[in-house]
Amino acid sequence: MAALAIKKGELEKEDLNTFIQQKGMPGFVPTQGHIPSGIPFISFARKRMLEGAMNSSLIIGKGSLFLGRMTNLFDGVSLLFEKNTNYRQKEDILKETKNKPIIEKISKKIKIAVSTLGYEHDIEEIINACTEVMNHNTNIEPIIIGKENSYGKVQSIKILKEAEINSTLNELIDNNTVDGALAMHYPFAIGIASVSKLNSHISGKNYFLATTTGNSSSKRVEALIKNTIAGISVAKADGLFNPKIGLLNLEGASMAKRALDELASNGYPINWVASQRKEKDILLRGNDLLSGEADVIVVDSLTGNILVKVMCSYMNGGKKEIFGYGYGPGIGEGAKRIVNIISRASGSPVIANAIRFVATMVENSLIQVYKNEIEKAYKCGLSQIINKYSSTCVIEEADIKEKSFKTSLQKTILDNEISGIDILEIEKAVNLLLYNNIYATAGMGCTGPVVMINKKNREKALEILKNKGAL
Repeated sequence: MAALAIKKGELEKEDLNTFIQQKGMPGFVPTQGHIPSGIPFISFARKRMLEGAMNSSLIIGKGSLFLGRMTNLFDGVSLLFEKNTNYRQKEDILKETKNKPIIEKISKKIKIAVSTLGYEHDIEEIINACTEVMNHNTNIEPIIIGKENSYGKVQSIKILKEAEINSTLNELIDNNTVDGALAMHYPFAIGIASVSKLNSHISGKNYFLATTTGNSSSKRVEALIKNTIAGISVAKADGLFNPKIGLLNLEGASMAKRALDELASNGYPINWVASQRKEKDILLRGNDLLSGEADVIVVDSLTGNILVKVMCSYMNGGKKEIFGYGYGPGIGEGAKRIVNIISRASGSPVIANAIRFVATMVENSLIQVYKNEIEKAYKCGLSQIINKYSSTCVIEEADIKEKSFKTSLQKTILDNEISGIDILEIEKAVNLLLYNNIYATAGMGCTGPVVMINKKNREKALEILKNKGAL
């Protein structure tokens, strides 16, 4: 390396020995070249990283003067190893909750009530799921809530009327008989919505879908903004410290993205990820949902609900959900209990995963994690940003109302398009351009809504739309 640096003029020849002393390390197989010398160090690098003595290690795979000069080709691949700082230890998550005496690592068993209300399959599916969890997760104790007297080896609480199950779940959580619950039919108050955990069948990675049931807000853009914070909270409670965030390309997503960018510029950290598609669009596509391109993918609850159903049951014709972790815990302002939602069509694997999921949310105090996140967001101007973007359109009505457009406006060839305008704003954006003597129409491209204009008017049109906050 030093010789190559000298050859390129980046190092003086007399500094060669000093460079080796400062940067070099004896190879494990020093007579066999850089690859066999470096590769055996990987296990030692890992050990040092786990011990906190090292954060990164680079094994150079391009350093042979002989091969470099004779062939001008590389003879290996350089490998950079870095300590994984994305996933944190459970104790680190708990320190952030500001409520450590309550949420310290739980030594007792985590008790999860499992509702049978409305279940569509054989009750054996629920029993098998609970039994599997008991056999493999000794710190979790499922308790079935239903009308039967016995559910095999699984502890149970008998309920005379199914209509009483949800009130019983609430009572059991409130009096600390159980720590959390699993329910197939459970009404959340407005402001609370559930965040699902899914697994990409393409990449194998887990990711979170925010949200899938409930409703963070009756206003669509505000709901998407709050869904993002809910998704970040659940990801953090699951151990993912700095999740990558993506908004699915839906109505209101462009406005929500601009709103969240403002929140981020005010100091609330959001780690955005772009689409994997060639355009690297800021909004995610269906492909990104399948690959799990982001750690948290934000959607509205109705769309999220459909996506979970499709993703988790498509292989058996929709009769039974056999993949995933259910629809996730309900979280939001005012949430007092951790209740994880599953479908009435959930199979045993999903129920077992959901029990483990809700137990993790209990153990890592999801409610407190969310309170910390929403508090940080409010300090960064969340209320003002929501007020700004909560209308159906950021283009003010006063900009275009009570003003007659020129009916004689000359039509022009529409050979250019402006994308990135939300579908909720598209018609007003067109009217705004028409009022400013720019002929335009609304269209729909393969990536979303577009305003179609003549290319000679593009610069002026962009300026107008940006000034009114439509882009």
